[in-house]
Amino acid sequence: MYAKEGLYFVIPSFIFNVFIIWILNYIYNDLFPYFGWFYSPLFVLTAFFIFFFRDPPRKPEGDGILAPTDGTIISIQKENNKTIIFIELAASDVHTQKSPVNGKILNVEKIKGKHHAIYFVNKGKTNDNKNNKAIKKNARINIDMIDEQGIKMRIVQIAGAIARRCKAYVKPGDIVKRGQKIGIIMFGSLLKFELEGNYEILKGIGNHVKVENT
Repeated sequence: MYAKEGLYFVIPSFIFNVFIIWILNYIYNDLFPYFGWFYSPLFVLTAFFIFFFRDPPRKPEGDGILAPTDGTIISIQKENNKTIIFIELAASDVHTQKSPVNGKILNVEKIKGKHHAIYFVNKGKTNDNKNNKAIKKNARINIDMIDEQGIKMRIVQIAGAIARRCKAYVKPGDIVKRGQKIGIIMFGSLLKFELEGNYEILKGIGNHVKVENT
């Protein structure tokens, strides 16, 4: 499967790529037939967009609360009776977010902000990261939901310096199923997952998670 947002990048880059190829072939045809097919810089870019916006079908495994996105856990915090997990998305990760539980969407809030580069000063250490400019000031979307047991949670899609756009696929009042697609962050960035209560996290800092795993 494929995230539809990718078409806004794949189609223009492909058309521009064909144009560059045509120009290069016109100029260099006498020396190197089909020169442009090998040297057009956007050929690799188009391939990257196709790879980046892939959205393979996932089937949740086991019981419990799913990771809401693919990525690497870079911080786990416990404060004010909340468990907070930060997951960093690399360019190679699938960038769609999924519902971690069966539940109901309470609120979706889009917040305008900056686009600072996202980094953690010391991964895994709470105090050193509280004043991170990106965490505090970057543009984001908050998705608040409640599961069937009444546990409230928040999924925060945080935009970065390159990942400048987040999108939610849900709205307040929607009933979502565990593993259902609820949003996308375009080009890397960070996801913050807040849950009421203290939980055992099955994978620790530095581990890679996928949305089909608990």
